[in-house]
Amino acid sequence: MIPSRRITHDQKVFVGFLRSGTMPLPFYQSLDKDCRVRAKFELPWREFVIMQAFTVAMPGGTKDLEYEAYVRILNKWGIDVTDMPRVLEKGTPPRWLYAWTSREDAERFAKELRSHSRDKRWRVQEFTTDHLPRGPLGPVEIRVNGQGDSSGYALHPNSEDLVQKKFPHARLLGSVFVGHERRVPLERDRQESIWDHVAMILTGLSAEQLNELGGYRIYDLDSREVLREPEIPTSPTLGKD
Repeated sequence: MIPSRRITHDQKVFVGFLRSGTMPLPFYQSLDKDCRVRAKFELPWREFVIMQAFTVAMPGGTKDLEYEAYVRILNKWGIDVTDMPRVLEKGTPPRWLYAWTSREDAERFAKELRSHSRDKRWRVQEFTTDHLPRGPLGPVEIRVNGQGDSSGYALHPNSEDLVQKKFPHARLLGSVFVGHERRVPLERDRQESIWDHVAMILTGLSAEQLNELGGYRIYDLDSREVLREPEIPTSPTLGKD
């Protein structure tokens, strides 16, 4: 990672290694006027553009309530959460964060977020990447909890907003209940067989439309455990394995 406070315009910074035969060669590149690394070079099989980008996150990972505040400010700024440049923050569960190419914009967002949430821990984090993938602030999150002889499923409010913005005519339901005998709790393996149906009923979307939002996650409110996680792209990412 390149600490921007130590670099200035026209300063050459280390970007990575190029392989020439069997010998890796260090590669350096000047910064552009916005102090971003824009290293462009061609290899026989593809072209790379390595850039410095920025996001706003919490040290150690963003928790549920913190992420809700984060999403509220994204919406306040008018950011299209159905299609945005993003970076994956590893955690439980993993979360998508907005990616800026301007440190100044990221700092302004962090300042407002600290003021709104009254939490001074929000920080701008830098990362380098050869691309900034675009996509929704998904996946759709469905929360489940046991209620005696039934299990209740409902969309997280952020996911309701996400569905409505991407598919304005979708017919959402507030909740879905699946009954079972009180003495025989609905086992997890039996729940899994109905999750696809529950997701489509709650959102009013087809399986293909759900995939456009990154699929869906099942989160157990009782155990605070993620029961189902869709396949999520892993590059670029923040955090350690």
